[in-house]
Amino acid sequence: SYSFCTLLTAKKKMQSKKAAAAPTEGNVTYIKVSPYKRVKSTQYQGGAVAHHQYSQQQDQVVSTPWYPDGVDKKSLCLEREVCAFVDFLKLTKKETDERDRLVDCVTKIAAEKFGKQVVTEVFGSFSAGMACPDSNLNIALEGCGRLSKTLVESAFQSLGDIKALICNNHHNALINITAETPFSHTPIVLSINLASTIVGDARRSVEHTTRWIEQHPLIIPAHIVLRQVLLQTNNLGEVDTGGITSYALLCMLVAVCVETNCASPGELIMSFSTIYGNEFQFDKFTIDPNRGLKTPKVHADETLSIVEPMGTNAGLGCTRLYFIKAQLQHCSAALGRWQSPVRKGYSGRSPLSSILSHQRLWTRVNPSPPSSPAAGSIPSTEEDLSDPIGGLDLSKDSYLIDNALAQDLELFLKTN
Repeated sequence: SYSFCTLLTAKKKMQSKKAAAAPTEGNVTYIKVSPYKRVKSTQYQGGAVAHHQYSQQQDQVVSTPWYPDGVDKKSLCLEREVCAFVDFLKLTKKETDERDRLVDCVTKIAAEKFGKQVVTEVFGSFSAGMACPDSNLNIALEGCGRLSKTLVESAFQSLGDIKALICNNHHNALINITAETPFSHTPIVLSINLASTIVGDARRSVEHTTRWIEQHPLIIPAHIVLRQVLLQTNNLGEVDTGGITSYALLCMLVAVCVETNCASPGELIMSFSTIYGNEFQFDKFTIDPNRGLKTPKVHADETLSIVEPMGTNAGLGCTRLYFIKAQLQHCSAALGRWQSPVRKGYSGRSPLSSILSHQRLWTRVNPSPPSSPAAGSIPSTEEDLSDPIGGLDLSKDSYLIDNALAQDLELFLKTN
């Protein structure tokens, strides 16, 4: 058997032989400085120079779904990027025409199946001018007479895939349909003979929304960004999954506008994230779009209390407030790092890239995420491990899984 010293001597000789060979990797030459260390030569050649230039370009040009052709990173700011994101996500003329065609199609079917006396009315975000591609198309039908589940299902199954159908005592019905269109999968919500309840409240909601938009025009772009932030995280932007509705989010934004004097959409997004993520006491106060955030809690038994002008709780059904707060805490921290003009030590692609996942948004640019980025741009489909992008995703089986971000969130929650 060999002694320890003999083994150590043999290891050193082997290292010396390997170092003396002075191997090359690509066009980068290594030089020998000791039997134990090798360093790169100071003379960069060929591929090394190209790699160095590409690294510099990565720090200068960024590519996102709303900047698919790339943009100079030095010119990026939150305000300008919010405007670009809203232009990117708003309905195109083709998508608007497609929704109008679906409304005409529903009207025609209702007249054929239930009679020409049926009145059709569009309400919700589409009628208020705030719809995005994934927003529901809310249509009300009144005067359809006696209903049955079989009759309603057979009448509207030609529109697309029926996700849910509720028929109550042959008098009214609520049906969710995903319509297959040439440009998107449009979710349709049909309310039949519900004008005195759901449709009546929705109609008044549109009136309040119109008034709020006139008073606080900044809420439209802020609402579009924040709703996408919540939707990407296990549908926190849907009350069906324990999140909040689009209307509840709007009420929360108006309340922030009442309390603050935000001068831009980016500033409103920052204030919203900071207030509801870190400062607001949901167990003690009610969110009131008319009076602000200092009203004592009205709905004591509800997790989220939002007093809307009609007197009901717009936060009804929210059971995942903890996760919504965590998401907003992340937004506040991520966007806060972009407040400094220098942004030392922060290598994120862009302000909104720090809170929005690119994965589901690239489908609006291309049918599938780009496999290779344009020359001089950062590959947006790859994760930046130094600053993970995307929303908080706490579910293993979600369609958006970001392990680096999940670890970042877990550490954040433990320390706060």
